[in-house]
This record gives sequence, C-alpha cells and structure tokens, in this order.
Amino acid sequence: MSTAFQAALEGDKAGRAAIVASEWIKGVYGSGLERFSLEELEPSKDGSHWLVTFGWDRPPPRVPQAPDSPVFQIPARVYKMVRVDARTGRVLGMKARELSPV
Repeated sequence: MSTAFQAALEGDKAGRAAIVASEWIKGVYGSGLERFSLEELEPSKDGSHWLVTFGWDRPPPRVPQAPDSPVFQIPARVYKMVRVDARTGRVLGMKARELSPV
C-alpha cells in the first residue's frame, strides 16, 4: 500500500481497519507480495466488523522448458479477506476470497 494512500486512510475507522489488516497480512505472508493492493473494504451487515479484501500476484510455478519455448505463464491472482473487529481494531480471521469474473 502506498504511503500517500495509507495517509489518506488514517483519518477514518475503515481506513484504520484496512491498515491493520494490511500489516497483519504482511506479517503472515511476508512483505514481498507482488502487486499487493486493497481490493475491497466494507462493513459487515451488522456493523460489528470490517471486511477487508487484498489481492496480490502469486508467481507461476517454475516449469523446466526448452529455451526456445514460446510459452508465457501468467501469475495467478490471490485474494484474501480479513475480518477486523470494528470496535477493537483486532484481526478476527482471514479466508480465501474468490472474485467473480466481470
């Protein structure tokens, strides 16, 4: 997450939830996530927690190929949704998130 974007989020509860979730994800997976970005941010239906979805690229597996092979592998996009308690700001859990194709 860019510093400017992070600074813009600092002022509101949703933004703070996104920052907490971002730091938590990076603690679990490491800080070297490729094209890491905030994808979705919304309150739960009852308002008790924030649902924060992040996405990043998972590099394709390295497959031995002939040097002249024209095969191009596209990285897979990974999505994870983190639940953050709206009152305490603590991370409650995480699950894999499947996004619908457009």
